[in-house]
Amino acid sequence: MKKLQARSRPRQERSRKRVDYILDTAEKLVMELGYESVTAQMISQHTNISPGVIYHYFPGKHSIFAAVAQRAFQRLELRMQVLYAEAAPDNELPELINNIVDDLAKYWLENKGELIMWQALEHSPRMNPITSVIKEKAVERNSSLIKIYFPELKPAEVRIKAIIMEEICFCLLRQLFTLKPNDARRLIAELKSMLINLLADMGNN
Repeated sequence: MKKLQARSRPRQERSRKRVDYILDTAEKLVMELGYESVTAQMISQHTNISPGVIYHYFPGKHSIFAAVAQRAFQRLELRMQVLYAEAAPDNELPELINNIVDDLAKYWLENKGELIMWQALEHSPRMNPITSVIKEKAVERNSSLIKIYFPELKPAEVRIKAIIMEEICFCLLRQLFTLKPNDARRLIAELKSMLINLLADMGNN
């Protein structure tokens, strides 16, 4: 895990912009060339930032990719916190699910590079310490929502449903940028239906 962490956190505005530029460039290169093809040297060449300076912030390319994933998750987490805060027994669950899916879809369609990066990281064993933490946070968020609407469920049941929600969402939403607009809309509608039915099934047990 330590090898995937940044060496230092930029404190000055100039340093923060430099790190963001490194991450933006890494994300763009992965979109163009593929995860395995991108190297730290390549990132250095495209940013005109010396390898030594990049090494000052990141021990290697995998730590750069990990930082991209964490940045994407933090951005998405802020959006989800606002939506999940609407969860309450007197608020309609189907409407909340529709809003959550719409916002997730909007985010990924606007940030294709982050989605491609995330897909690549998910298939890289070296990135497991990062991806497992991010996925677990999503599961915890879903668990909190389920507990509000279905307080009678046992913890083990809540967790299983929360995991299913997370897996369904990501498996389907990552297909969005490969689809034509009409197909993308149908996929989003189907995802909403699947989640609503999954949650409705909890109330019938």
